[in-house]
Amino acid sequence: MQARCRAFSWFFSLAVATLPAPPVHEPTMPRPEPVLCFSCRTPSSEANPNATCSRCGAAIGLVARYLARRILGAGGSSRVFEVEDVRTGKRHALKLLNIQQLDDWKALEQFNRQFDILRGLEHPGVPKVFDRIDTDLRGVPCVALVQELVEGTNLPNAVADGLRFDEESARTLLESMLDILEYLHHFSPPIIHRDIKPSNIILRPDGKPVLIDFDTARGTGIDRSVADGTMVGTAGFVPMEQLGGRAEPASDLFGLGMTLITVLSQRDVTDFPVERMRLQFEPMVNVSDAFKYVLRKLIEPIVEDRFRNVAEVRRALATPPDELAVPPAELAAARTRFVCVVGARADALQRRRVAAQRVQQESSLEAERNHKRSEAHDKQARGEREASVRRLAREQLAKEATERAEKVAKAAERTRARRIAAEAERERAAATAKPAKSKSAIPSARWTIVLGLIVGASVVAGAVFNGLSIGTDEEVPAQSTAPAAPRGQNSPNADRVATQTDSRVTLDARDHTIAGDPDAPVMLAVFTDFQCPFCQRLDDSIWQLRMEFGSPIAVALYHNPLGFHAQAMPAAQAVWAAGQQGKAMEVAIRLFANQSSLGNALYLATAADTGLDLNQWRTDMASDAARTAIAGDLAIGASLEVKGVPVVFINGERFVGAQPIDTLREAVRRALNGQ
Repeated sequence: MQARCRAFSWFFSLAVATLPAPPVHEPTMPRPEPVLCFSCRTPSSEANPNATCSRCGAAIGLVARYLARRILGAGGSSRVFEVEDVRTGKRHALKLLNIQQLDDWKALEQFNRQFDILRGLEHPGVPKVFDRIDTDLRGVPCVALVQELVEGTNLPNAVADGLRFDEESARTLLESMLDILEYLHHFSPPIIHRDIKPSNIILRPDGKPVLIDFDTARGTGIDRSVADGTMVGTAGFVPMEQLGGRAEPASDLFGLGMTLITVLSQRDVTDFPVERMRLQFEPMVNVSDAFKYVLRKLIEPIVEDRFRNVAEVRRALATPPDELAVPPAELAAARTRFVCVVGARADALQRRRVAAQRVQQESSLEAERNHKRSEAHDKQARGEREASVRRLAREQLAKEATERAEKVAKAAERTRARRIAAEAERERAAATAKPAKSKSAIPSARWTIVLGLIVGASVVAGAVFNGLSIGTDEEVPAQSTAPAAPRGQNSPNADRVATQTDSRVTLDARDHTIAGDPDAPVMLAVFTDFQCPFCQRLDDSIWQLRMEFGSPIAVALYHNPLGFHAQAMPAAQAVWAAGQQGKAMEVAIRLFANQSSLGNALYLATAADTGLDLNQWRTDMASDAARTAIAGDLAIGASLEVKGVPVVFINGERFVGAQPIDTLREAVRRALNGQ
């Protein structure tokens, strides 16, 4: 027996020795809670509020204080986060509103109203508000509201999780909500929530309710009139007076009554039958008749038949059940009031709709009249400007023609004087050689003088005729070096009006001042002189084309100041200097509009009016770079045989002079069609 025991002991020791050792479990560190990016919601292990998101580059913390731990909800332009305050270590709820995504500024107004109301409230049934933040996320403006993080779940989720309400629990919920409403309604004016419904009531773990979402509330210091004409709330939980734009404490009691009915019946508000606008809920709730009476008085459609305040509800709850029966006479009177009030409300709504339609029609007519007046004013202004341009052009033509006529007359006078002197010399020589024939030479000299006067007058008349178009508005280019027309051309102005050629040139205008898209399908490269009236006329036509065709047209500006225009070079330098600050086209338009006043005073006033940095503008205007750039434009013009101004290249097609706008319009259409 002892030998058998020793053998068993030996065998057991051997078996234990061969068993594997139990695994050693090392203590594991808890995984750190992730931090979400407020902008792209990417999780991160970085808990430093000054760090940046690895995905979008935005700051991890909001105003270097709040870290987002999880998303509590999202909808439309707003999101709600559970955040941690790194200064205190406490958790809060942060509602972030993206202002750029708002469809209506009323949402921002409601957001600000919620902050203004909540920051002055102190009640366990109302969430506390701590801070309002104006910030931006990657350049997007946002506003945030930091408030108390209410632990618990809202009524719909609680019912979905199995919570059931009987009369006792419903009465408890009603009394707790009455405490909250009594606190809100005691202010002057009272704070009306206007959107009481199951999803806006959160049950704490101890069962106490908290009323949330004060976006639609009206409170003290916000609006002195609750009846602001705005329909807010949720369908089924909004009473009739609130639909008409008027809210009062009884309106919140209606929403509370509908909330109790839905949680007692576990039905949606749309599942109840309606008779004469009165909800027939009694067969679907298992409560006493006395409590049904309280619920009925909470949701009466006519505000006069409803509980008017919290005190009346408390009295009804404290009244014995046998005293709550409604007398038949009172019920009949209530029905009569219902019919009268409904009819009056319907009539008022109809009158309001008719008035709104009338106002809309009057607004449309007034807008149409204003549009017509604006068109007439614009047409008159365009006509006055065109007449002014034509008048200036005629004056310039007359001045140049007069100058040419004076030069020709002086030349003719000098020629006549030389001829008379030569003729007199010949006569003296002839008289010396042949005294007998001296008398016959005098008539010959006289005829020579007369002939010289006739020739001189003809030259002067021809110069005046060719230099000035009397009584017409024909387009004449302001260039003194235009190429002569081919011989045999039948145009009466062929010796002074250049026409466009059939050849095209390739001109890269990307490095020049451009109005419009540099990649536009039609590019107008304009060689201009700011003192030339014909350049001003062409400028008017070009900007009219831009208004007609819009974005498909771009304009590039090349400076080509003529030497005999004293202000051409200073004006070009002023425009080039403005271009260094992105305002070249604005300054050019103003200089053309005030062409008769070109000078340093106009340049300085124009620079100030367009918002330029005047010190930088003066430096750029007087710099060698300005003169070099303008000389470069002149060199480009010389390479393209630009011998005068104005000249415009429309996608490389040359047009010389102040061409009629119809000609330019047709050229733009050809360019758009790829011709």
